[in-house]
Amino acid sequence: MSIVTQTNADNWTVRVTNPNGQASNTFGFQVVAPVGGTPAGTLTASPTTCQVTTTNGTCTISLTWTTQYVSAAQIWYTATIGPETPVTTGLSGASPVAVQALPQHYVFHLWDYSNGSRGAELKNLSVSATGPGTTASNPAIRVDPQKGTPGTTFTITGSGLAGGAAKVYVQVPGASSGTVVGQPNVGSDGTFTFLYTTQLSSTLGSYTVWAVDSASSKSPSGQFSLNQPTSQTLPTCQSGANTSGCSQDPINTATGSYTYQHTDMTVPGRGLPFAFTRTYSSQNLVPGPMGVGWTHSYAASLTQNPDGSLAIAAPDGQLLVFDPAPNGSYVSRFNNVYSTLQSPSNGTYVLTTKALISYRFNNGQLISVSDRNGNTIQLAYSGANLNTIEDTVGRKFTVAYDPTGHLSSITDPSGRSIRYNYDSAGNLTSFTDARGGTFRYTYDASSEMLTAVDPNNNTFLTNTYDSSGHVISQADGAGNRWTYSYNLSTLITTITDPNGKASSHLHDSNFQLLRATDTLGKNDQYVYDSLGNRISVSPFRTATATPPASATIPTATSSRP
Repeated sequence: MSIVTQTNADNWTVRVTNPNGQASNTFGFQVVAPVGGTPAGTLTASPTTCQVTTTNGTCTISLTWTTQYVSAAQIWYTATIGPETPVTTGLSGASPVAVQALPQHYVFHLWDYSNGSRGAELKNLSVSATGPGTTASNPAIRVDPQKGTPGTTFTITGSGLAGGAAKVYVQVPGASSGTVVGQPNVGSDGTFTFLYTTQLSSTLGSYTVWAVDSASSKSPSGQFSLNQPTSQTLPTCQSGANTSGCSQDPINTATGSYTYQHTDMTVPGRGLPFAFTRTYSSQNLVPGPMGVGWTHSYAASLTQNPDGSLAIAAPDGQLLVFDPAPNGSYVSRFNNVYSTLQSPSNGTYVLTTKALISYRFNNGQLISVSDRNGNTIQLAYSGANLNTIEDTVGRKFTVAYDPTGHLSSITDPSGRSIRYNYDSAGNLTSFTDARGGTFRYTYDASSEMLTAVDPNNNTFLTNTYDSSGHVISQADGAGNRWTYSYNLSTLITTITDPNGKASSHLHDSNFQLLRATDTLGKNDQYVYDSLGNRISVSPFRTATATPPASATIPTATSSRP
């Protein structure tokens, strides 16, 4: 006797019948879907762009989908304005979806809702309204991107507005009302575009945006958030304190940010070596001397904000903010920062890390870096530009700049040089080492790094990002691809390897890795002390626990110094 089953979840009853027609007793079993797997299948839509041509009208998108290896499936869509909305259920089928008369983007998802695994995803399905569909009675607003760091420029787009000028309001975190930040003219098609740039001293948190047109019609509110910049440097991928989950080249699985780090020149010294290291962070896209999103090991500055607080752009790309305390000291504004700040004399400040490396600032500029034994690297400037670095034994390294103010070369005491080139958007496009080998980099329109190519012309990195700046896939030089799915409610990130096997990372609100579950369902669990030091690991337990319902969604990113 043979038994043939099917791959979707189902109940089966089995019995045996002999040649005389006599049947045995029966027994039952159930075929169930693998827990935690990603549903296989397809999701397509037609058309992918439609136009609304009547007042308050709709257009129809037809979806077709098939799934397998799941116990149930559901189609959801997310609009630019509005919550996630379910469309239909079933393992296969077709369904029309009526799209409203608002010009916005829709993202359709195919989910296995029995275990929360994401399947096929149709991205950036655009819908545009034309003619009577854009009316003053139905204004809309869109903010891109929806997440940034202090210094980010946000594009605010209004549609369905009357002519004349619209007033754009922004309400900062903690404020009871909004402030007019601009009055752009509304075009004949009922739309406007306005650029809003935040300051390095801007408050972190969620901002609310809306517009009021000349007919006093108020749009629905849009949102964006400002988070603390983070470099997510390479040590976050290693065992030790303050560790977020990390994957591949590396991606911080707590924040979805990608970090690239490369040491371009190093010379041994007494205690502290001279080491010129570049760090790129895809979620710290602020222009600097090495281009958008880049910093280096001697790039740091201190700024006093109007409220009396001090903002420090750290060498690894973090933005640290310290508030004055009544006793004359300074206290970090963020509870997951473990560096200290002191002011031994007027105008001079010393930032000391947990590793007892001290950064001394004078008039806002970094002037020295010292270790715990007093070995010191000295920095000198020409105006705002760093032009010489003197190591712990007195050797000097010379820094040069191009006409746009970007760092173009560094020359060591023996005359060896390393060189840098940039594109018109301020992105670092190439680095040439002292032996003539060149690394090349490409970016998208948001300055998120897409590819990296080594001196042998091998593309060793390819990244793909979602609209919020999370890395959702990464391929290495051999074409192996990893994908990432982020659940901001549970703080769980699912990682799918090139073989289709899923693992996951659970974090707390300080971005510390609490649980890492491998592709076999085994997990390590981590515990930290109040300073963020990892103090225990409990390995190889079956991953059955679920995160607490009171888990806090992070509002700022940090890789604690």
